[in-house]
Amino acid sequence: MPDHHPQFTVEPAAGAHDYPLDTALMAATVQRAHRALRSHPLPRPDDTELLTSLLHSHLVLLVRETRPVLAAMDHGTLEWDRQKAVHDAARRALEAGPTHGLAAAATHLRELATGVERLLALLADAHQGADHT
Repeated sequence: MPDHHPQFTVEPAAGAHDYPLDTALMAATVQRAHRALRSHPLPRPDDTELLTSLLHSHLVLLVRETRPVLAAMDHGTLEWDRQKAVHDAARRALEAGPTHGLAAAATHLRELATGVERLLALLADAHQGADHT
């Protein structure tokens, strides 16, 4: 399956960290998670553990980096409401504690992958919009 996320460099938000985000690596991790989740009947436990750890780390950075993007949007618009809901869902996925059992771990993995995927799309849209201004 081709990568639908454009590759771009995201400079860190003020006070966040001192290196650009590797959005290509993040998108590749999401694709790996989707492949693992399509395993039958469930992904392997070691794959689930590794991918959950990677996606959690990616999502921590993305939640931080997308805060200024949301703050710059016109609040109260339909697009802001949608993106705020995406951001809130990603934060909730981060806040979810350890799961018990492989099925629950796979569900959590899916939530993290979705959060990373959607926040990458938000950053890509913001990056594209900045290029056109």
